[in-house]
Amino acid sequence: MKKLLGILAVLALVVPASAGNIFSNVETSGEIQTIGALTENANNHSSIRDTSNRVILGVGMDLTEDVRANLSFLNTYYWGTADEIQGDSVYNKFLRRTYVNEANVALSNVFGALDVKVGRQFYGDENSTVMYFGPTHYRVGVSTAANRMSYNSLRDAYSLDAAVVSYGGENWSANVIYGKTVEDGETNDTDISLGGIDTKINLTHNVMLQAYLYDFRDGNEPSEEDHIGIWGVKPSFSNDEVNASVEFAKNYQDQVFGQNDRGWLVKADAKVNMTTPVADVSPRIGFTHSEKDFIADGNYMPGLIFSNELGQMFAGNANFYALQVVNAGVDFKLPSLSKFSFSADYFAFSKSGNNSQLSWLGNEIDLMAKYAFNEYAELHAGVGYMVNVKQGFAYQNNDPYTGQLGMIVKF
Repeated sequence: MKKLLGILAVLALVVPASAGNIFSNVETSGEIQTIGALTENANNHSSIRDTSNRVILGVGMDLTEDVRANLSFLNTYYWGTADEIQGDSVYNKFLRRTYVNEANVALSNVFGALDVKVGRQFYGDENSTVMYFGPTHYRVGVSTAANRMSYNSLRDAYSLDAAVVSYGGENWSANVIYGKTVEDGETNDTDISLGGIDTKINLTHNVMLQAYLYDFRDGNEPSEEDHIGIWGVKPSFSNDEVNASVEFAKNYQDQVFGQNDRGWLVKADAKVNMTTPVADVSPRIGFTHSEKDFIADGNYMPGLIFSNELGQMFAGNANFYALQVVNAGVDFKLPSLSKFSFSADYFAFSKSGNNSQLSWLGNEIDLMAKYAFNEYAELHAGVGYMVNVKQGFAYQNNDPYTGQLGMIVKF
């Protein structure tokens, strides 16, 4: 660690002086997230205590006019993580947990209208049910990366090697992407590529329509079973008082349309924003239903306990042939506590097997409080409690509960 700090100190003194004529408009950015959680009676353990820490440090700079380079590093680990190599130095342990998260070149105004980004990069919206590559927040112990189609090794933040062409017009925008999620011919002969298009059209000032198609293919095993994709549509309405959306997504293999035996999902959400003399209140309601082993690569993780124990919801897990989630919640802020925001959520979880008969999994109640220390730093505390848990559903006989404290600093 001392060696690394020494190298950084030298770079801080030398690089700006020598690189001033090479780079311009140099900007640094980063994020630190630390979350500790205590969970009882979950995943067949009497007690689970975990503290995860993630640091992202990046730099961006103009190379020439309309050409910008971006580079960021990620270090992520759990407190007390043991290393397999005995006698390894602290310096080597730190480096083996440090990854290149972004390494790309971004070109603006290509042909006077397009933006092009080539290299390792984040992609998508963190709230997306279908497609997201990037850091997650407010979760500890998530096993999402182990099950996703991208097979990436990072737990809580990962990126994509890709070329993305973007267009942003007055009434519509579009992203066209081609990337590789796995290139591992030496070990398991896997070569997975991703291609897709995502468009958003403003039908009116308040109504937007999103449509997308993403295709995953294993180039080394060109068969139907190694070729899967997702297409979907999502109309949404938004103004100062109401936000609502309905999303339908469908899997396909080999043939894009007309396959009724492939997985599908419908997701509906609505929120109403109300300002009263007592508090600003936003009641919410959501409904999600999937069938036939729906597979996606998004970031849908409902419930502090449910999502942390099961990870990413739609990973083709045979134990969840169909999954149904009903959510009712409320966000509120008090004028007397301007730096605080609060939320309360109720979840009802059900699943079915091949017979398509829904069976109960349990209810979860979550409470979350966030404190905006300043515009860059936030503290949060959350508690979750599951009741009516199905016997043998990844938990002990007692109802599981969790509590977590976290800090997020962006700079």
